[in-house]
Amino acid sequence: MARGCGRDHVLIAAVVTAALLTPNQSTRHDPAVVTALVDLAARSAPGRTDPASTRLGGQEVVLRRYLVEGGTVVVATSAHAFPTPVGAQPRPGTAMAWTISRDAVTVYCPHSRVLLAGPIPVGTLVALGEQLHLG
Repeated sequence: MARGCGRDHVLIAAVVTAALLTPNQSTRHDPAVVTALVDLAARSAPGRTDPASTRLGGQEVVLRRYLVEGGTVVVATSAHAFPTPVGAQPRPGTAMAWTISRDAVTVYCPHSRVLLAGPIPVGTLVALGEQLHLG
């Protein structure tokens, strides 16, 4: 009987190891400011569009909110460049612009000091960025 228990422990260890080594969206290590913005955008309700200065993931930012196509978009601007997450998709035809999706939130970076995030398609984020002259 003790011999069977040893095999069980080896099997459990193998399953746990495989789970830890298998990448998935929930275990990505995005920069803290990107993670904080995604979390904020996921739970953001329509609100004021007045600028609000705050720290987000350790970075000083100014936040604004916009109601777009039934979803709230959070726009973060900073005097310092936002870090690019691993796996960010470059936007064709634009230097330095990228997008990522995390759960139901899309993040668009038109340039290094601006991030737009919300539960809406990337095309809508790009259009908002152009409308606000953030590109």
